Amino acid sequence: MSGRLSPAPARSANTSDPPGSMSQQASANVRARLPDGKVLELPAGATAHDAASSIGPGLARAALAARVDGELVDLHRPLPESCELVLVTERDPEALELLRHSAAHVLATAVRRHRPDAEIGF
Repeated sequence: MSGRLSPAPARSANTSDPPGSMSQQASANVRARLPDGKVLELPAGATAHDAASSIGPGLARAALAARVDGELVDLHRPLPESCELVLVTERDPEALELLRHSAAHVLATAVRRHRPDAEIGF
């Protein structure tokens, strides 16, 4: 599998519904099944980072990405109502490829800032 992340979609703010309104209360919670079989119940709109934080601050700091229903995604992408969730840390086999990919983007961005004429695409 590729170490490329699917970017987090922009969150849409529904300003017509005040906090605590019936439409917000009716939104379903997120049920994320972890590799050990435990199920995390999180509020609607929760992210993989929120899931990691609910497990513990150490995991929240260590998480690099998440695998949601088999797809490698950004930690800040909202989770679907029901999913299989694996939090990716440096101990996972795909971590090195993921970090190399991210580092390549950082390097390309730095080169573009210092050499706008450089033909670097990503």
